[in-house]
Amino acid sequence: MPVSLPAQPSAETQKHAPRWLDSPLFIPLALLGMTLVMFANVLFLPGDQVPSGQETDLSSMFVYWRQFGFGEMQAGHIALWNPHVFAGVPFLGNPQPALFYGDVLKAVEI
Repeated sequence: MPVSLPAQPSAETQKHAPRWLDSPLFIPLALLGMTLVMFANVLFLPGDQVPSGQETDLSSMFVYWRQFGFGEMQAGHIALWNPHVFAGVPFLGNPQPALFYGDVLKAVEI
């Protein structure tokens, strides 16, 4: 039994998307617009704001990691291992503490 393909709609019955949807700039501009709407209060309102809550990673983890890492550097040690998390975890190889990001000498006040 031969298989027949469905009939193609005629040009008159096909619906076309608006012309602006075919623009190569539509998706990047839509993403930029959604980003600006979502972060407008942080980007455009005056004052120093950190988009973080009291119970998030910034206040519960990263601040203490940097305190530990820079405290060890001030004592003359490079913290390769963090013994305070579980049974210990690699510290220097983890990019999140960011010990060597930016001006390290200013951060440790040498």
